[in-house]
Amino acid sequence: MEGAEKVRVRLALIGATVAALIAPLGAVPVSAAELPGAPTNVTWSDQSQEEAAGDIYLSWRAPASDGGEPITAYEIQQTKDGQWIDLHTFRSVSGRLTLEINDIPRGVTYRFRVAAVTAAGQGPWAESSDVRLRTLPSAPRNVAWSVTPAGDLKVSWQKPADTGGPLPPNLEFTLPELVSYTVWVSPDGQTWIPAASQRANLPLYILSSKYRAGERSLFAVSAMNELGNGPRSEPTTWFEPSEARPETPTNLRMAFRNLPRGKVAASITWMPGDSGGTPQYFKITAYVNGQRVVREKRVDSARFTLGNIPARDFRDRPSKVQVSVRAWNAKYFSTTTANAEAYVP
Repeated sequence: MEGAEKVRVRLALIGATVAALIAPLGAVPVSAAELPGAPTNVTWSDQSQEEAAGDIYLSWRAPASDGGEPITAYEIQQTKDGQWIDLHTFRSVSGRLTLEINDIPRGVTYRFRVAAVTAAGQGPWAESSDVRLRTLPSAPRNVAWSVTPAGDLKVSWQKPADTGGPLPPNLEFTLPELVSYTVWVSPDGQTWIPAASQRANLPLYILSSKYRAGERSLFAVSAMNELGNGPRSEPTTWFEPSEARPETPTNLRMAFRNLPRGKVAASITWMPGDSGGTPQYFKITAYVNGQRVVREKRVDSARFTLGNIPARDFRDRPSKVQVSVRAWNAKYFSTTTANAEAYVP
């Protein structure tokens, strides 16, 4: 029995050797090494600038290795409900490896993956980054008003929590995350009027001196990106100024009349602006031939007479008179002064 067992073992070893020698002569399964490699540089770009569903271009490059067989197609899949589903079989492989994908809902995150196919079979997948087409921005946050010590109304806010999603990769142009902000004003909480606009790269506030005492106002702010204006923020509390900065006087004029002994007088008039809700005054500063002759003279009416002006300067040229007028309501000055200059005729 012992000799027969040795014979059987010897025959088994011989059979295994013969099988190993003849194996290369027959067909064997394709090994994984003969499949094409994974595509490279799987990227996407947003091709739409509209608020509705968008379009993207998905692009990739051929694998570094085709496994010895020409690539005949690319399989493309996308995620849906957390699962990969077939999207497209791309058979035109000779030109630019780009696929346009239409009607992608905005605000939904997708992924795409691409695999090369040869006669040997399908190679491994290569995935894109997250694809999320931008949406309108959300509303700015913490909108509030305040009055500065100088009497300006200041509306301030914080950037929206969502500017519309991440900017798409591989843009051929510079796309700002946000374009601008719009400040809205309402007298009743129902009717909203755009009051001011500001580029998004400026500080997140707007100053204004144009408001009237006794008028109630609410403020809100909306943000804009490349798709358009997002929703308005929650309104502020009521702004009910009891007094405000007066407006700058306008239509400042001078008229001259002769006085005895070669002197002249200048009658100065102007048009008052809104007082800011309280009685306003005016402060006059005047120069004659470059010398200050009046410094912030307070007057109650919109006229002032500047007398004893020499008709000619020391070089015997007509005297030059310069006047500035600034409104004042006992608390705030107007933002700017009204200015005028004239030569004695």
